[in-house]
Amino acid sequence: MKKKIRSATLLLIPGNVVYGVFLLFAIIFTFFLSFTAWTGWTPISELKFTGLVNYTSLPKDDTFILSLRNTVIFTLVLSFGQLILGFFTAISLHYYFSKKARSVFSAIYFSPTALSYVIVGLLWSRILRDDGLLNQILHSIGLRFLERGWLSDPSLVLWSTIGVGLWFWFGWNTLFYLAGLQSIPEDMLDAATIDGASDWQTIIHVIAPNVKTATSINLVTNLIGGLTVFSLIYVLTKGGPAHASEVLGTYIYYLGFSAWGPSRLGYASAITVLLSLVAMLLSYLYLRFFHR
Repeated sequence: MKKKIRSATLLLIPGNVVYGVFLLFAIIFTFFLSFTAWTGWTPISELKFTGLVNYTSLPKDDTFILSLRNTVIFTLVLSFGQLILGFFTAISLHYYFSKKARSVFSAIYFSPTALSYVIVGLLWSRILRDDGLLNQILHSIGLRFLERGWLSDPSLVLWSTIGVGLWFWFGWNTLFYLAGLQSIPEDMLDAATIDGASDWQTIIHVIAPNVKTATSINLVTNLIGGLTVFSLIYVLTKGGPAHASEVLGTYIYYLGFSAWGPSRLGYASAITVLLSLVAMLLSYLYLRFFHR
């Protein structure tokens, strides 16, 4: 028994070392930096501690408030949009398509997630830019009045990124719901039909309660994914124009790492700490309320 424990311990050492160096150290160091005014360029020995200044400065930062607002809108609209779209897509595939057709469409809906964020961002930036494919199609079919600056108009750019996010991620939600639908007994649905329930009543009172686990998993992963989004928006818009599509992830990059930013790594670390705490809180709530 002791030999097995020793062997297991030895096998765990490499993973624990990697975890400690690349995750725990990064978390602790980021938390430490959030109390400094470090630019990232000066030696660590010359760090200047500023206490809670970075945190107390956040409410006075108009760009931070804008990026926080955009993050909340992006996260909520995208999360619930994916839930609704994935739920009804899964129902249509499960109950109205043959097994073969269901497999084909499931693969099609899921296929965007096999692409990297960079590829998706570059693809949609070519489609949505002012002289891009979408405006060219609208122009060619006589709908010039619908042409827009999808990525250059400050009032539209955030919604354009949300649309791309829906296309990219809703396939995950669909697959989870499909798995949940397969566990619903057919006799339960037959009983609802015999009782005279309409399709909508069956969905609300029979199907939805029986896929609560899929809904909870989708909701938490959607919220955390929306809060921490970076690559997709950065490739699409870099947070522009004029910070109109700036979210917390891109703002952190702009503050601490961008060549055009102010090199305020300590301030960026403070925002990172707050964002991490929110993500941890969501994870805790999920474990607390959905795994009792």
